[in-house]
Amino acid sequence: MQMKDYQKHEKMRCNIIVVAIMMFVLFLLGSFIGGIVSILITKVAHLDEGKTEIVLSYLTFLGVIILTLLYTRLANKKIWDQFFCGASGNTVKMLLLGLLSGFLMNSICIVPAYLHGDLRFAPGQISIQWFFLSFVMVFIQASAEELLVRGYVFLNLRDRYGFWIALTVSSVLFSLLHIANEGITLLSLANIAIIGIFYGFSVHYLDSIWFAMANHAAWNFTQNFVYGLPNSGLSSKLSLLTLASTRNSFLYDLRFGIEGTIITTIVVSAGALLIFLYSRNRSKALQKRTNPV
Repeated sequence: MQMKDYQKHEKMRCNIIVVAIMMFVLFLLGSFIGGIVSILITKVAHLDEGKTEIVLSYLTFLGVIILTLLYTRLANKKIWDQFFCGASGNTVKMLLLGLLSGFLMNSICIVPAYLHGDLRFAPGQISIQWFFLSFVMVFIQASAEELLVRGYVFLNLRDRYGFWIALTVSSVLFSLLHIANEGITLLSLANIAIIGIFYGFSVHYLDSIWFAMANHAAWNFTQNFVYGLPNSGLSSKLSLLTLASTRNSFLYDLRFGIEGTIITTIVVSAGALLIFLYSRNRSKALQKRTNPV
């Protein structure tokens, strides 16, 4: 392939419309494949209603991971490398930091609603085995969304259009992936886009999609399987805690949970700001070390 033809191919591959269409194709086709596998597993394992719901809600995303990795490996090896050790921030330390921060951020969003009396908890019901199996499946779901949106979409668009356009488009598309979720509101859609910005910041400023995957997984798992709250509008029948009572307020949305409230807007925006400030301070420290006065 001649250089001019190669450049034309690269521009087409990284075109916003092409990338957006491919994102939805990979998501829908991957979900279809993963859905078939998930249904077969529930039938073979003879799972009850609660466990079947978990498998169908989360393990379905395994197909999205497989298709996204295969397509990216064939279409753009540079981005494929960013999924693994080609990114300096893809370390065990960042993975653990992502898990811890996801748990803390989600808990910080829940505490005000609890103190305000909007949430009352009772002991839930879930076995140790299913608690850990659920975490694995949630990690698969969160990783699928991160590989697809922050990996394939954001990194491709960043290469052609720059950081801010890539961040805006990928965050809007991330929000649109949740538009059919039960109980969706304008504020919850906006919050999901802001969460997308937070994860985009982590990939760009921390050079770590692993942090984004871990934080995303910990957020969803904490919300759904620790506190028993809806995750993007979807609830689980199995969790450590369960809701004894709820009421609607500015701190808790009965339709969509805490992700439909202003407290999530504040917490996630603060998280994005912290990542930006950390990255800027680290860059200044590196400059001082490499260019001492």
